[in-house]
Amino acid sequence: MRTKAHHLSLEDLPTPPAGKTGFPWTEQSQPSPDRLPDGSEYPRISIVTPSYNQGAFLEETIRSVLLQSYPNLEYIIMDGGSTDNSVEIIKKYESFLTYWVSKPDNGQTNAINEGFSYINGEIFTWLNSDDVYTPDVLRNIAKAFWKDNFNLCYGQCEFVDTEGGFLFSWPYVENLTLSTILEKNLIPQPSCFLNTQSIRESGLLDERLQYAFDYEYWVRLLLRDAKVTSIPVVLSKYRLHDLSKTQSSRHKFDVEMERIHQEVLEQNDTNRIRRAIAKCYARFANEHYFWHHDRARSMFYFHKMLQTDPFACDLLGLKVYVKNLLNRKHYAKS
Repeated sequence: MRTKAHHLSLEDLPTPPAGKTGFPWTEQSQPSPDRLPDGSEYPRISIVTPSYNQGAFLEETIRSVLLQSYPNLEYIIMDGGSTDNSVEIIKKYESFLTYWVSKPDNGQTNAINEGFSYINGEIFTWLNSDDVYTPDVLRNIAKAFWKDNFNLCYGQCEFVDTEGGFLFSWPYVENLTLSTILEKNLIPQPSCFLNTQSIRESGLLDERLQYAFDYEYWVRLLLRDAKVTSIPVVLSKYRLHDLSKTQSSRHKFDVEMERIHQEVLEQNDTNRIRRAIAKCYARFANEHYFWHHDRARSMFYFHKMLQTDPFACDLLGLKVYVKNLLNRKHYAKS
């Protein structure tokens, strides 16, 4: 195990592939001062990257971490036994890593949890192997931790395409509540950092989940009255591509969300929480209708919303419901 405790620069890292420019290829973060404003050392930040066959994006992810130029960093890569060029890329940067391994695992959640067992930092997060940080992220997080000693800190996030082109911004809310999380899931995981002590107290990620485990963890922390702070700065870029779980596994994600909601209601069945969960189902109904053109799933979640809290229905939800009914009658006649 090695802890990289110095400012890495472009000169330290391997030469980027031809044609790659900008951060983190030909640009880097500004080096952090040697000490925090009160003269104390920067907190150690531990980052785990779980990866499997993401060689097309992995190098950019690695460089976006290392070129934070942060003086107290642990960086761990847990590769699930990739069969593409991922291991070749990891070996290219292994002298800058705290630890890495390539072996079969039991999925992303298991890989992150195992990676956590190797860390010693005061702040922890994971960065998936197709996402990237923007410059100066770790310094901003360290200052927030020094100022507020948060349990959870998050910032803004942008969605990008395969080539890194901007698509749209993740909705940002400065003061999140449990109801807001349950309803809208507004914490972008790549832009989220956790107090390591909070994880030791709240437990590891739920390995029964593979798609909504981050959402479950935010809810779990807020149910324990976690101290949450935010930074109104873009901290990461979340890549959407054909192989990403966000794009390819919406149904599995929905099923896991239902499971999480059921467990939350079993523990805390209040009107406020029930209303928030019902609004989440209303959102699902709209998304399946407008985005995925799946009327059956849209109707399913409309009824799920009514079963949870009928007063959560709004005008848009009623319009979608009526359109679904009209379409059903049209196809029945034809």
